[in-house]
Amino acid sequence: MNKVKNFVAGIVVSTLGVLSADADDIYKGVISQTNWQYDQRVSYGEKELNRTTTATMGSNSILKYWNGNTKGIFGFVNVPWKSLDTETVHSSGIGDVTLGLGPRGRFDVRDTGSFHWISYAGAIVPTGNNTTKPALGNGRTDFKTGCFATYLTLDKKFEVDTSIEYTPTFTSQISHELATGFVIGGALPHNFRVAAGLTSVLKHGSTSDKAYSVNYRMILRKNFSPTWHLVAIGDIGIKSEGMPCGFGMTLIARYNLK
Repeated sequence: MNKVKNFVAGIVVSTLGVLSADADDIYKGVISQTNWQYDQRVSYGEKELNRTTTATMGSNSILKYWNGNTKGIFGFVNVPWKSLDTETVHSSGIGDVTLGLGPRGRFDVRDTGSFHWISYAGAIVPTGNNTTKPALGNGRTDFKTGCFATYLTLDKKFEVDTSIEYTPTFTSQISHELATGFVIGGALPHNFRVAAGLTSVLKHGSTSDKAYSVNYRMILRKNFSPTWHLVAIGDIGIKSEGMPCGFGMTLIARYNLK
């Protein structure tokens, strides 16, 4: 029975990345006012699959680089740490590091606003321990690519943010993964911004073919200065099939480095 629970826990852990707010965010495709940005995230979530609940507490330390005005490049490295608890086992430590690099750009949309986008191609490196129960990593190197975009009105009071990320596993035993999402929102008084939308994950191939999850996402952002801001994100599972469903909360602090 414990072997079955550990196997299920492994499936849960492999999909908990949805809680880390990699999908959609306010100003997702817009670069900062400086070339470098430090992004620190702290998250907590609980998800259930086949009557096994996994609680995850973790953090992501992300260093980003971008340049150019209307066109340039975007790059990042993401170092995760997480603590995983099921009903019977516990593990904590560094997870798999993700890094990527790609083009980015911005162009005006007639007299209505501007369109911003960033893209990347990279890899998930097996730095996490995949022998722990639950596993902290997947024990292999995966390719990953993605694109994020933001449409802003001229006065920047309204925005639409979208994202798409794809992770092929190059193995017949593990399903490929497609993550998408969007949020719609705008400005509030006192330098607040708010947005809401949906995120989703779809697996295809192997034994998890056509497994999916859909989550409702709520976002609140507070700009304290041109140098730094805070973001609070809440995710609530709406529907899933063959994947864990639950909730997640993420707090993000971003600092623009000179």
